[in-house]
Amino acid sequence: MDNRNHIDWLQNEIEQSAVHFRYDVFASLLLIRQASQNADAGQLSKKENAFTPDRPADRAVKTTPWNLVVQAIDLPQEQYVPFILEALRRLPLPDSVLNPLIASVQSAEIEAAPFRKIVELLSNVSMEGECLSRIYENYLSREVRAATSKMGDFYTPQQVVRLLVQLLEIRGGDVYDPCCGSGAMLCAAAQMSGNKAPIRLYGQALSEADHQIGQTNLLLRGLWADLGCAPANTLLEDLHEKRPFSYILGNVPFNAKDWYAEGDLGQLGRDPRWHYGLPPKSNANYAWLQHIIFHLEENGCAAVLLPNGALTSQNRAERQIREGILRDHLVESVIALPGGLFYNTRVPCSMWVIHKQPRKNQTVLLIDGSHMPTIPGEGLEKDAIQRLLALVGQHRKGKLEEKGTWYAAVSLEELAQKQFNLSPNLYTRLEELPLAPMQQNRIRFMQVIGGLNKRIPEDQLREQITQWGSEQAAVHWTCAPLTDLYEIFGGVTKKKKFFGDGVPLVGFKDVIRPMYLSGPFSSRVLLSPHEFQKYSIYRGDVLMNRTSESIGELACCSVAAEDIPAVYGCYMKRLRPRRAGQIDPLYAAGYFRSAFYRQEVKRVSTVYTTRANINLEQLAKIRFYYPDSETQSRLGKILFAVSDYRQTCSGTQLDAELKEFVELLIEQHITCPIRNYQEQEGRS
Repeated sequence: MDNRNHIDWLQNEIEQSAVHFRYDVFASLLLIRQASQNADAGQLSKKENAFTPDRPADRAVKTTPWNLVVQAIDLPQEQYVPFILEALRRLPLPDSVLNPLIASVQSAEIEAAPFRKIVELLSNVSMEGECLSRIYENYLSREVRAATSKMGDFYTPQQVVRLLVQLLEIRGGDVYDPCCGSGAMLCAAAQMSGNKAPIRLYGQALSEADHQIGQTNLLLRGLWADLGCAPANTLLEDLHEKRPFSYILGNVPFNAKDWYAEGDLGQLGRDPRWHYGLPPKSNANYAWLQHIIFHLEENGCAAVLLPNGALTSQNRAERQIREGILRDHLVESVIALPGGLFYNTRVPCSMWVIHKQPRKNQTVLLIDGSHMPTIPGEGLEKDAIQRLLALVGQHRKGKLEEKGTWYAAVSLEELAQKQFNLSPNLYTRLEELPLAPMQQNRIRFMQVIGGLNKRIPEDQLREQITQWGSEQAAVHWTCAPLTDLYEIFGGVTKKKKFFGDGVPLVGFKDVIRPMYLSGPFSSRVLLSPHEFQKYSIYRGDVLMNRTSESIGELACCSVAAEDIPAVYGCYMKRLRPRRAGQIDPLYAAGYFRSAFYRQEVKRVSTVYTTRANINLEQLAKIRFYYPDSETQSRLGKILFAVSDYRQTCSGTQLDAELKEFVELLIEQHITCPIRNYQEQEGRS
């Protein structure tokens, strides 16, 4: 086994053995080993200068702290903890780190076999490089994946940390993390700044556990940070209140609720950190952002992770704070990151870069990074990081064209026009649906029709499907705003006690997949006859979900092909045709499943939110295209006939082929001809 493979094997074995130990014991062993750099495997057999717990320790002896641990492996099991405690006491650690660790380890019970194995493994670890610190980082990562500990509250993937640090371009000075958690960001700042200029590390931890984990990570890398005199809530007790910092970075707690008590209002009202206004009690996102801005020195730079809801929040206080920060030209760039980067939350997030200095380029760079590839547990791929850094670098130099399909350099005037909403998709150049791939799919459409002609028994449906092989797509289309064609009305709002019995209630899941609305519906609600009439569902009504966890499932629609004896819930909207006969209901179901409609939803929606949503103002901007009445009727009839037939063959190969036929029919006879029509209109 070569040296590199041996190191990898050794690290893996240590990480596997760590599962048998409590966090405090494992962290103690790593710290003791790190502090005893002259200990090696050969000392496993040395017993001179032995410490025994029944006599006072001789601090003058040259036995390293790790040798004390090594001596314990041949002793009875009950002696392990006293030897570890004595080794800890010999470490050059401040009381704020050492005392909590000792107090915690005192109650540990350690099994003999795992203890002997991990002592032997750690004794063989090379002290060159960052072997122990990597082991510790991997341990934290595994704890998060297993979801068995508190560590998921503050573990940030390594590549995300690296991007934050690189955006700061640290050139010496004071570096601060207001919620330092595992200390990974401070470690990365020290490591990546190299020897360019000295830096000093500062942070604050919420609890004893946070403090212990963060300092352990730093110490294993030979670093030290001033985390204040004791753990404390940063927003309520600022341990560095009078100190400005050159660089600030952090992954703050997302959407923290009730971040202050009513009794704190007096003190908070006098706090100079809330220059742009006191953030709402219901959400601390803008408290963290203002705290960071307050602590930046002139010409300082910060990079912080915030949930996407901060980009688009319509809370009055948050909107005013965001406007004030933008008007003062403090936000240099915002990067909306791909979803699923973190083990402990699915909440999407963005990176904010704050510059507290006059900038030649006063536009805000908004980047849609949602499409970028990721590595599970690590974050963005390295190539993606380089693309982002290059884009930010061009913007800083003023050499970036104003808009692309995934970024936009936005002026203050344009931000004001959109109520200072920072959702990147509202400013980027919309990429039209490409025609060429759809035109090429015509061949596949014919193949699917040919296959169905052989598989469907001789009946009217087979004849209907076959006819579409020679059907010409419509050439002339009419376009109107969605709200000109449909009257939009909200759903039932009731207290919890009214649900469970009563009339059937259409919910979110009932409209996500089926094109045509049908029961049975699992939910029920108690309503008066007047309320039932108010929220009734008639033929031609369209039921749409107004909120979703993702843009892909936002504003999905299901059409009532007949009157439905049910009502719809508060997370739904009902679209009722304004004029009978203008839009064929069966055709509408196909249109609302088209790629063109999905693009319209994305075009008008504030995509980068904690939870995607759509309102009446946005719906009014959606374009609805429809052909002549005869074409609508023919398209609607075949779509409904296939949908009805699929109920009898669900889950079969035939069902899969029918599903593909519907998708291609919508593409070839709705999306593709609409795009052709748009291009012709654009040329004329």
